[in-house]
Amino acid sequence: MSLKLSEYRIDPERPQGDALRIGAVRYLPRGVTRQERTKYFDVWMPALSPAPALLKAMQTAPEGKKKDAAWKALVAGYKKQIAADAAARQTIALIASMAARLPVEIGCYCDVPTCHRFTLERLIREAAAE
Repeated sequence: MSLKLSEYRIDPERPQGDALRIGAVRYLPRGVTRQERTKYFDVWMPALSPAPALLKAMQTAPEGKKKDAAWKALVAGYKKQIAADAAARQTIALIASMAARLPVEIGCYCDVPTCHRFTLERLIREAAAE
């Protein structure tokens, strides 16, 4: 099944397109109210973000091999977190079903190639293939 699914870096200056923008982030940006969040995404889904402990381990790891190991641990822990949460798995299945019909974008604030949104995109694509 071909999905209309992509990822994006959340930025208030980014023009809103036709896609449903899902913010898969634990927290709103500092100072942003729930009413103002539509500048960043259409739907806020903190349940699809990694657990705070996983994020902290990644953010505090020094650059180099330890950062690479922390990233691998975050991906493994994030997959385990999603697998253990029936609501998160069902939400992923719902997003996969929606992306088969309309454009959907998965967003996070990270500006690095090591971001959970890429793993989440793969999990959604895997759910669509089932």
